[in-house]
Amino acid sequence: MELIKINPNTIKQDHYYTYEEFQTIDDGNRYELHNGELFMMSSPSSYHQAISVELTVQLGTFLRGKPCVVYHTLDVRLNKNEDTVFIPDTIVVCEKSKIVKRGCEGVPDFIIEIVSPSNAFRDYLIKYREYLRAGVNEYWIIDPEHRKIFVNILEDGNYKLSQLTFYEPVAVYSLPGCIINFNAIFEAKKNLLEEVEFMGRASQTELIEDMGFPQEWENRGIDKGIEKTLNIIKMLKDNIPPDKIAEEIKLPMEKVMAIKSSL
Repeated sequence: MELIKINPNTIKQDHYYTYEEFQTIDDGNRYELHNGELFMMSSPSSYHQAISVELTVQLGTFLRGKPCVVYHTLDVRLNKNEDTVFIPDTIVVCEKSKIVKRGCEGVPDFIIEIVSPSNAFRDYLIKYREYLRAGVNEYWIIDPEHRKIFVNILEDGNYKLSQLTFYEPVAVYSLPGCIINFNAIFEAKKNLLEEVEFMGRASQTELIEDMGFPQEWENRGIDKGIEKTLNIIKMLKDNIPPDKIAEEIKLPMEKVMAIKSSL
């Protein structure tokens, strides 16, 4: 989830919030709590949401009829004796007794966080340490900008890291037989692009930014960005090598490969 620091006009500063106080906050916003400090959640980008929803769908399909259950943006209190509550993008819980009215009380079996500029420090460091300390068996950090998945598997009290990409299927260690297909996420991204022309200009700008295309595309107008993207798709369908396309369009190779994978 994406994070912004609390507005000083709505929340008391320099105040240690207990879990009990955290439960009483009802101002229409969502917060995370870490060692008594509050952080307000901002709305995730459309691409961020597309990834999160697709992951939830794939996991939910695999888990149908099985004892484990997937949850999307559910409050998680790892330790009932600590004033810390996180809201991961996706979790899998195999002990139903951990699910209560307020969310999950206890350690999920599998947690996924999707990185955005506002929360990278917390996902890579703060939450990493807290999830490790709590004993989360598997923790994925997904970096949409660089099309990477950092898979952390708990072994002998430490995380063993594997770095994978969106260009390959990724096995879920905690759920034997479960494979996440990131090509479906590229398809979701492609569908977003196709919808751009039907949306307002502000939304179009956001989508172009979310999809990681060059800033000058926005400066030249959204329509130019769409035109260039469609041109890349046409060149790929004409079997022009991606490296030649990247050179001609002046676009990083990984962006061309991302578009190719969505076709």
